[in-house]
Amino acid sequence: IPLVIGEGVTVGHQAMLHGCTLHDRAFVGLGTIVMDGCVIEGDAMLAAGAMLTPGKTIPHREMWGGRPAKLMRPLTDEQVAGMREGITHY
Repeated sequence: IPLVIGEGVTVGHQAMLHGCTLHDRAFVGLGTIVMDGCVIEGDAMLAAGAMLTPGKTIPHREMWGGRPAKLMRPLTDEQVAGMREGITHY
């Protein structure tokens, strides 16, 4: 399974990406694990320290966290704007 990383993706330090797809503007937090066949859609976030187990998809504008990761909440317009701004600074 290939690793595919889109444009403007933010990946935090010590994140492990294995055979997954990160769409444009996906956000992957510090120390996360993203396993085979996972997809993180655009403007979606995997919170720091989370583990996304094989085959899971984080839909557009959702934040997932935990081990194993699950939906925490939808992202607000302000949070999405902040993630987009962070692309240029991170």
